[in-house]
Order: sequence, then C-alpha cells, then structure tokens
Amino acid sequence: MYLTVQEIIDLAEFSGLKVISELNDEELETEITIGADCNGIEIADDEGVIEKYRAVARCDGCDYDELQPLGKPLYV
Repeated sequence: MYLTVQEIIDLAEFSGLKVISELNDEELETEITIGADCNGIEIADDEGVIEKYRAVARCDGCDYDELQPLGKPLYV
C-alpha cells in the first residue's frame, strides 16, 4: 500500500495525534510504501541482528532503499 506523507499526517491526526509539519507541497506528496505481514517481515540492523516486524515502511525515491520498522518487534 502506498500513502503520501500528507495521508500519513491525516491518519495520525485521525488517531488523535497532533502533527506539526514544515514540509512543502512537493514533500507532502512523497509516497511511502507500507508493507504488513502477520508472520513478520525480517529486518537486519547495523550489527546484522535480525528482528521481525508486523509492519514496515519504505520511502519511494529517498536516498536509501532501506526498510523502516513500524512498532515494536514481534517475539516469535
């Protein structure tokens, strides 16, 4: 699923959070790919330790093509 930064802000505010953004209109249209899997998505940290997360995000067009974990790791 793709969400723009603006849609993520809207979701956060719908969830009761207050978001202060200094991004311009073009930056607000940046798409973030959200992936989820009940069995977990594996991500290795800088030391090579692998953890599983239910949901992850990736910024389309950003400098680094890395996954950002969302929430706490799953304990299997």
